[in-house]
Amino acid sequence: MQTEENGRASRDEAEPSEFLKLSKPPDSSTSFELSESSRSSIEIEVAASYPLEIKRDLAGGDDDPSRTHDYKLSWRPTETHIFVSAEGRKMCHVGLVRQVVEISGVALDVAGVGGVLVRSAERGHGYGRAAMDAAEEFVAREWKAGFMLLFCREALRSWYDALGWRKVLGATWAEQPNGSVVLPLESMWKSLSGARWPDGDVYLRSRPW
Repeated sequence: MQTEENGRASRDEAEPSEFLKLSKPPDSSTSFELSESSRSSIEIEVAASYPLEIKRDLAGGDDDPSRTHDYKLSWRPTETHIFVSAEGRKMCHVGLVRQVVEISGVALDVAGVGGVLVRSAERGHGYGRAAMDAAEEFVAREWKAGFMLLFCREALRSWYDALGWRKVLGATWAEQPNGSVVLPLESMWKSLSGARWPDGDVYLRSRPW
C-alpha cells in the first residue's frame, strides 16, 4: 500500500507468532473465489507478526515498494496482519492497528490500515480486494470499530475509491520525532457502521501507520 514501516519497526514485527485463521468457526480457514482470471481459491490468515522474509518476498526485493521513503516520515508498525495465500504461497499483506484519533475535539476509535502489499507479478487477480475485505470483516467482528483509516499516495486513490473508501477532507496531523506535521499523503476513511465521518482536521495522536 501506501506505507512501509521504517527499519526499527520492521525488526519489531519480525518476532515469530502463531497464525490464526480468519474464519467461522475460528479453527478452520476461509476460502474466497478470485476473479474469473484466476480460478484458484485463496486462504486468509490473521497473524500477530510480519516476518521480514515474508515482507521481502512479497516486495520482490524492492526496498521501497510503497514509494513513501521520499517523504522521510517515521512510521508506526502495524500490529495485526492479514495474509492472502494461494496454492501455498503468500500473495498479499494488509496490516492493522487500533487508534483513538481526535476530530473537532471528539475522540473516535478507528482501525488503521497500513502496509498493503500485493506481489507485483500477481496484481489484478483480486488478492488485494480479498485482503481488504478480510480486514474489514476482522475489524467489524473482533474490534467492533465503526471506521477504518488509511494513508496513500494520490496515484492509489482510485483503487481505494473502487473499494468504497472516501477521502478525508480536512488535514491529517501525525506525530513525528520533531513534533506534529500535516501528512503529505491522501487520508481515506471507510465506515463499517453506516455512520458519517466527522468534519474537521484529524489528529492521529500517533505516528502514521
